[in-house]
Amino acid sequence: MVVSESTKKDVQRFGFEDIHIIPEGINFKPLSKVPKKEKNTLIYVGRLKKSKRVHHIIEALRIVKEKIPSVKLWIVGNGDMPYKKYLEKLVRKNNLENNIKFFGYLDFIERNKLMGKAEAIIVTSVKEGWGLIVPEANAFGTPAIVYDVDGLRDAVKHEKTGIIVNPNTNHLPKAIINYLQNNKLKTKLSKNSLDYSKEFNWDKSAKVSLGV
Repeated sequence: MVVSESTKKDVQRFGFEDIHIIPEGINFKPLSKVPKKEKNTLIYVGRLKKSKRVHHIIEALRIVKEKIPSVKLWIVGNGDMPYKKYLEKLVRKNNLENNIKFFGYLDFIERNKLMGKAEAIIVTSVKEGWGLIVPEANAFGTPAIVYDVDGLRDAVKHEKTGIIVNPNTNHLPKAIINYLQNNKLKTKLSKNSLDYSKEFNWDKSAKVSLGV
């Protein structure tokens, strides 16, 4: 039993054949409607470690700022201190102190409040098992802009519930700019992502598991 098509392909390489995909659930009820968003605000939620490639998001924001000076990025989470210091240095180097804020670790409620206010969550990991943070953000009407890598490509329906981009720092800022400047696209993806999040719950996962 695996959580995504990507993971299924991984274990198939080791000779497994009888493989069942069991979707994960989310631990709270999705909102009934998309909440009011803070314009041009993005969020990253997760551990601060090199494999998450948060530095790609910061580098992308430098380019986004040229087109959208008011763009904001909220970074939520702690992790490797040397990497966090590197990220803070990168923010200063690119004169993004007024655009990027590090929140550190937040409890579940505070984290969710910020996810609900952001216009998109950005996920740039090297690889994920599935990317649970994506449907969690979707539950607040917050679409995801993610890299086309294992796990994340499973969690997003391209241009329906979010945007999947080539893992290249030149592609990411273009995708962010296009999204933030396209109100019609933002409205569509926000609504679709909220609806999509309602497909994921642990009762459903348990039922499928018991069936297997």
